[in-house]
Amino acid sequence: MIEASSVLELALVGIAAYLLGSIQFARLLATQRGLNLEQTGSGVASSANLAHAAGKWLGAVAIAGDGAKALIPVAGARWLFGPDWASYVALGVMIGHNWPIWSRFNGGRGMVVTLAAAAILAPRELIGLAILLIPIARRIHDTAPPSAVALLAFPLTAFAVGEPLSVVWCFSAFALISLVRRVMAPPRDRSFRVLWNRLVFDRPDPHHHWTLDR
Repeated sequence: MIEASSVLELALVGIAAYLLGSIQFARLLATQRGLNLEQTGSGVASSANLAHAAGKWLGAVAIAGDGAKALIPVAGARWLFGPDWASYVALGVMIGHNWPIWSRFNGGRGMVVTLAAAAILAPRELIGLAILLIPIARRIHDTAPPSAVALLAFPLTAFAVGEPLSVVWCFSAFALISLVRRVMAPPRDRSFRVLWNRLVFDRPDPHHHWTLDR
């Protein structure tokens, strides 16, 4: 459990984690290339969209940046203060990544942040889900459905193997944030079919994948 820390300490750590998460590496790299990710591909300021628009190497740099901004502070918090503080820091980074103050509160989905946090907080679950879901993603040539499964499976498997409740709640919040971001993406069509497709496939039409538009 997080010890009886002052409200000020909790607030400062939370704000610092949020501001760190708000650094959008994909958007920064895209801006340097004169690209607007919101008007390209999926319209999401993500490393995947950057890779689609500017090449895999630049996308890999964005993945490294997004992973590091979660991996380093979460690992430090876990090592110094334990899983509860690490989960709190991870959640702050995730919120910042999805609703960044530097980018008009319009960020990415946070899958890289989720995987980086899982590498520290739930490595067994990460390895197990990767072994199961990566072959499926390769077979269907689509990462969105396996990612949705992973988001839902992380808190369930964390609970099943006896991870601290703070870790379980952290990944439950991650799943809620990422899936809400999928559903709320523009255009704002609220029909059941479109909402379901967004939830599962992260796009309104499962037969139309933006990576094929290149």
